Amino acid sequence: MAAKNGSNGNGSTLSFAWRYRSICFKALVSILLCANLFYFAYRFHELNTTVKILQAEKLQWSQQKGGAAVVKEVTKKVEEQEPQLEYSQKKYYPYIFNEQYKCSDDEGKPLPVFLLIVIKSTTSQFDRRKAIRQTWGNENNINGITVKRIFLLARNPDEKKQALLEREQEEYHDIIQGDFQDSFRNLTVKDIMFMRWMIKYCPQTKFIFK
Repeated sequence: MAAKNGSNGNGSTLSFAWRYRSICFKALVSILLCANLFYFAYRFHELNTTVKILQAEKLQWSQQKGGAAVVKEVTKKVEEQEPQLEYSQKKYYPYIFNEQYKCSDDEGKPLPVFLLIVIKSTTSQFDRRKAIRQTWGNENNINGITVKRIFLLARNPDEKKQALLEREQEEYHDIIQGDFQDSFRNLTVKDIMFMRWMIKYCPQTKFIFK
């Protein structure tokens, strides 16, 4: 009888430990989500303020003598140096790699995804993606909680790197690659690509860590 009571006590302790870990994990995810929301709100406010300042300065320049000609000349130089600007103004881009069943089971039914981890990457960052998969970006379920991971990439003109990326995708199935130039100016395009993908292929996810 004593042994049985001891066994029940150990089981209760383990059950409490798992519940405690689950609560801590959910609390951590909630804190990270709130921090990300605050960051995006701050960045949006900052971007909105910057746009207003630039618009005011542009108007002031255009009102000055020869200001319109200066603005036109600067715009022309920027377009010559950044040919991807015209390309980045497109609204939609086809996928080179698309994991449309990432958030579904073998029968194509939606999985109850609790956390979707989203990481921006480039074709040359093979080692970084490998390290993320093995550490904090691991997809192993924790106490029944479903975690999924995707990497957001754009097109790279290097055919060798693209071939390596294709083999990586065949092994891990966690890469979403859009057919647009991979550049700093197109980081926003990656965000738009992800939102389109998430709405269509993983709308049931509760939290997004990005």
